[in-house]
Amino acid sequence: MNSSKNKGDRGEREVLALFETRLADHLVPGAQRGKNAGQPHDRGDLFVLDGFAVQVKYFKASNLGGAVRQAAYGAAEQATNGFKNHGVGMSIIEGARKGSVRVLASYTPDMALALPGVEHVAQFGTISKLKAWITDDAGPYGYRAYPRSHRWATLTSDPVTIVGTFEAFETSYLELADANTLPMTAPRKGDSVELV
Repeated sequence: MNSSKNKGDRGEREVLALFETRLADHLVPGAQRGKNAGQPHDRGDLFVLDGFAVQVKYFKASNLGGAVRQAAYGAAEQATNGFKNHGVGMSIIEGARKGSVRVLASYTPDMALALPGVEHVAQFGTISKLKAWITDDAGPYGYRAYPRSHRWATLTSDPVTIVGTFEAFETSYLELADANTLPMTAPRKGDSVELV
């Protein structure tokens, strides 16, 4: 087995563990890594959230821009393959320390438009400037600080990609889940309940 495959597998396991920790109450039954990665009919690296294809990339730190773009656009394609409404990319920032921003979520502009809370508050032409902003909790010089839960940016170089922290993805996902949850009405005394 080659080292890039091993690294990719480690990345998928790391992101799966993050989903299990942060969004445990929202995972599909039997959440797991995909088995058809790299196939023409690929439907995503992770099966974790209903309606979402998740593509994970773990590249060298010098190719973070490629990772977020490939993850976003790959996830959009996988969402189509799997008849899902949303495709989100997850990219690991190599060398990021524990407790810092380590996982970035990314969307194509079309996917981002369909989701609540994905409001890109900054624009960057290069991944190095975007990374400096998105990983700095205090806000780098000249930029306003945003909480991780709302830190989305547009990477304007081709292809345009919307990038946020995992925490920003989590906030957006929870807003989507709340908006799509219909309140259940409790049966009143005397009502008959039919089980189908």
